[in-house]
Amino acid sequence: MKNIKLLLFILITVMCCQPLMICAEENEVKTGKSNFSKSFQKKFGNRPIAVRQKLSNNRISGYFPNSRTAEKSAERFYKTLDYLPENLIRKSKLKYVTFLRDLKLNGQYAGGVASGNTIYLPVDFTTKTVFHEFFHIFDPKSKDKKWCDLNEKKFIYTGSKFYKVEMNSKDKRQVKKNKRNNDIRDDFVSEYAMSFEHEDRAETFAYMIVEGKKFLKRTKNPVMKAKMEYIMALFIERNLLNQEFWDKHFDSKFRVKKRHYSTDEKENISSASQQNKE
Repeated sequence: MKNIKLLLFILITVMCCQPLMICAEENEVKTGKSNFSKSFQKKFGNRPIAVRQKLSNNRISGYFPNSRTAEKSAERFYKTLDYLPENLIRKSKLKYVTFLRDLKLNGQYAGGVASGNTIYLPVDFTTKTVFHEFFHIFDPKSKDKKWCDLNEKKFIYTGSKFYKVEMNSKDKRQVKKNKRNNDIRDDFVSEYAMSFEHEDRAETFAYMIVEGKKFLKRTKNPVMKAKMEYIMALFIERNLLNQEFWDKHFDSKFRVKKRHYSTDEKENISSASQQNKE
């Protein structure tokens, strides 16, 4: 009889502890301790941008996906970014990409965030977001008078849900007028581009890449044409995206191409040097 009671006690104890063990496994996923498979490391381990499941900015929050989901997101990310020349990627100062569920910036849901040398992306990120956040890393300017001078004199950047802009009553009235003015709205690729000048540049670059030949229709607007030429010149002057790249890009539809990075560091340096000469 005593043995039966002891056996029942053990069974009840095991059953009660089982949910706690499941919770512990879920918490490990949330802490981001993703152990990527050996095949993933072999396939993507030599990339100039590494997957790092770590939060290094306290304004950013979210949940880390399990390793399988993170690997799928990584494959999409690399395939998308492979459209750009390797030389540009290596010189962009972008070192890491982090994938999150329910990505938030300052408590607000975000499509992507660039911070320091890292891009944070939701697991269901869009292609445009990758290029948008990449541009922030490449060109982290917050104020550029030359860019602002391309806009209409009465235009005022509105701020966003992530960062507010202090405006007096006169500025607020002007912002409302601008939003109703189709001519001014056509000077921007999206409504979010109207929030800050650095967001305007990042959005313009992202649309230039994703839309390809289709983007040229926007340049019937003189302001959009000037912004396109500004972005192109920015890369050409730094010997990162030459005129040949842009000519080829705008002569066809945007297509992602698969590129294999060399594991030989010397070969990478030689390749980058040759691209600079071109």
